Amino acid sequence: MSQKVQKLLRCHTLGSLMTGAKPKLTVNQLEELERLAVKRSEGKLTVKQTKTLADLETKRDVPAELSKTVQKILKQYIRWVKYNKQNKFSNKYTEKGIEVEDDSIALISLLHKKYYKKNTKRYNDGTISGEMDIDAPDLIIDAKSKWDCDTFDSQEGMDSDHFYQGLGYCRLRNKKKFGVAYTLVNTPESLILNAFTSAYYKKGAVDLTDQDKAEIAINMVFTNTWFDKNEDGNVVKRTDYWEVLKSAHFPNAEIEFVEIPDEKRLKYYEVEYTEEDFQVLDEQLDKCIDYIEQTYPLI
Repeated sequence: MSQKVQKLLRCHTLGSLMTGAKPKLTVNQLEELERLAVKRSEGKLTVKQTKTLADLETKRDVPAELSKTVQKILKQYIRWVKYNKQNKFSNKYTEKGIEVEDDSIALISLLHKKYYKKNTKRYNDGTISGEMDIDAPDLIIDAKSKWDCDTFDSQEGMDSDHFYQGLGYCRLRNKKKFGVAYTLVNTPESLILNAFTSAYYKKGAVDLTDQDKAEIAINMVFTNTWFDKNEDGNVVKRTDYWEVLKSAHFPNAEIEFVEIPDEKRLKYYEVEYTEEDFQVLDEQLDKCIDYIEQTYPLI
């Protein structure tokens, strides 16, 4: 069952699986329970302390149920894994995120003034698995590319899903610091061409003018800096992304391209997890595993 559990419990799903998760006892309550338990063994508890200890032990030992939302999600996951179905959700936002990972990491490296290398290893600890974007010595970083200026501007703070995704990564790598980098990088040419095709059909299969195409592309390109391969196959830095697109796809358009400065294309948020954060995660994962073990044969 362990391999099946690892397929189900991946770091990018933890945000959904943590719905309604709360610690049975806080770290302070656990310390108090241990302190009172020692005093009980020594026969030194007061009446009030006896009641406090009993309350804490009851709270610790009460069976905690998963929320209905989490149960529903786990049933879906079980069905996908048990019957080898593919849950390959994809849209233009996720496609861009995957295709521009290297560009996002390059932007983060530039602005952090550190060289970050993309991690390509998937880790697992027997319960969860995950593949973070950057596995730095002192922290984990994940890059999240935003689709356009509107989605970038509306991003304020770290999403709860990304908070728990990072918590899972840190559990896997025995670290406490996690940063999420929301980036605004150029849309790949293939996705820009897809946008032209979509607009063509929305117009009733009427050909787009060069100006139409330029007005679509202008909202998908944010900097002239890009990386290309020369004749020798080596990666080279160029500063003519908009000009290359214009020449190839809308040479007769009249529109001014204005670059967005590098420092205004990154929103970075960092968190240092507490022992209580890891405690809540561990307790929720234990409940998920128990539910999977009980429910797997029934689906």
